[in-house]
Amino acid sequence: MADKKFREELIEASKGILNIELSIFANFDKLKHKIKFSIKRQFSQQVRDYYAKNRRIYKPIIQFFLMLAYLACIALVSALGLWLGGLLGRDTPGIILKITLGLACALADLFLAVLLVGTLDRFLSRYQSFRENKLAYIFISPAVFCLILLHFLPLLQGVWMSMLKLDQFTFSQYLGAPFIGLSNYKDIVLGLFNPESPVGFGFLKALRNTFFYALIVTFGTLGLGMIVAQMLNRAFKGRNILRGLFLFPWIVPTFVVGMLWGFMWQKENGIINIILYDILHLNVLLGWFGVAAEKPFWLMGDPLTLAAIIVPTIWRGWPHPMLMLLAGLQGISNDYFEAADIDGANGWRKFWYITFPLLKPVWAILLLFGLIFNVYAFNIVYMMFGNGAGFPGDWGDLMMVNIFRNSFQSWNFGAGAALSLILMTLMLIAVSFWYRFYRSAEEG
Repeated sequence: MADKKFREELIEASKGILNIELSIFANFDKLKHKIKFSIKRQFSQQVRDYYAKNRRIYKPIIQFFLMLAYLACIALVSALGLWLGGLLGRDTPGIILKITLGLACALADLFLAVLLVGTLDRFLSRYQSFRENKLAYIFISPAVFCLILLHFLPLLQGVWMSMLKLDQFTFSQYLGAPFIGLSNYKDIVLGLFNPESPVGFGFLKALRNTFFYALIVTFGTLGLGMIVAQMLNRAFKGRNILRGLFLFPWIVPTFVVGMLWGFMWQKENGIINIILYDILHLNVLLGWFGVAAEKPFWLMGDPLTLAAIIVPTIWRGWPHPMLMLLAGLQGISNDYFEAADIDGANGWRKFWYITFPLLKPVWAILLLFGLIFNVYAFNIVYMMFGNGAGFPGDWGDLMMVNIFRNSFQSWNFGAGAALSLILMTLMLIAVSFWYRFYRSAEEG
């Protein structure tokens, strides 16, 4: 009986809120006309004439501030609802009031959002592109809102964190930690060539390693993917089976790849050294050239470490460009190659003058994705060196691992945020150069 009574009270309260909101929507036009009439009656004729003459200047300004007011009202209503909801109890009347209050705030925010969208529509209607593509802008507006909410606001938080002294002593204060301005950036810049600086000097080495790592891995995966795509573009038996098998490295999660290759690179028990030195006897071959070669320590921080993290990354990443390039190859008409055969062109000339130019848009997209993914690479290196417990060394430390170590192992979150923003700025510069290449590829 109590549950039934509770549901009836809840339904009645909800109906009351809905009736109130419907009455507000129904009488909104009347209220708007009354307000306009009151404003016109109170304003003198001289002010109305001045506004009519300068309508094109002042109307966008009024609409802009009106949108800001709607946004402020939405935030205020939401904050007020959360505050009042926190004051209510957890008993049955309190729950009913919380649900009723939540519905009222949601409907009020919806009402204000409708007004905001209408004002935004009127604000943008003066632009020709918006008038022609109004429906498209309406459909992409939720995605733009989510991108702003999920990317722009955390970015602002990261900028603010980079200006705080946020370490193990002030972490409990979080965004209220002491403000130190650009001191974190100054420590990074001044420590670039100072071996005593764990942040600046480590950043310079990690930046060097990341540059070589991203460049070699990106072009390595693209080259290997292109070779395999050319092979799979031919018709032969078992081609579909090979396509499925070649996808296996890409299906394996990156942290599993890091763990497996970490065992494979071990000096005595690793399968790499067993194959190279115990089976193929690479040391004998090197001895012919006067090089005394022993089984190397691949993961000890020397230049071999960079090779040890590049190889598994290429092994794991090449199937993706292979699929993309194979799709591009299958979209090229055979008429081009038949005409080239008539002209006597060999395979290399057909690739360089037909295949490569027609695949430029695909190359451009893969180049962008490869650079971004490889610059922000983390899992493979993190897992290869003892689940993050070990230090990758001077030649194995990448930017994301360096940022992780400064932030979560050294508890220097302010410096970690500053390093992240510096890396993001460098990537924005790289992407701007990529955009020029992509635009020339599209025009070509």
